[in-house]
Amino acid sequence: MSHHHAVGADRRKVQRWVIDTAARLRMTGGNRDGRLSDLSQTGARFEGSNLPITGTSGFLAWSDEEQYCRVMWSRPGSCGLQFDRPIPLEIIRRTAEMVEEREQSVANFGRIPMGRRREGRLTLVDCE
Repeated sequence: MSHHHAVGADRRKVQRWVIDTAARLRMTGGNRDGRLSDLSQTGARFEGSNLPITGTSGFLAWSDEEQYCRVMWSRPGSCGLQFDRPIPLEIIRRTAEMVEEREQSVANFGRIPMGRRREGRLTLVDCE
């Protein structure tokens, strides 16, 4: 069995979790409310409008977490964030479990109007 094909393959072997949860980017230019669509130990994808440009740094806040991060790429509707230092897998698991639980309870919950969000608090909003 030869391993030669796998030489560079493991370099970015970071497990990404597809999630969907309300999040907030806190940057010097102001807060952006949006959603996390995926999360790994090294970074995340944030979706929203009027997103900061590549190179901007600030804080990503979701559920009860807050992590310092930098925007690695940005395009209309989404941007890629890299954490200052890798976050514990436990945080990602907790976030993923929380999202799963919410999916089950949201089915019989109806829609929450976007305007109901309280400033300074991350309220989970269902915006399918």
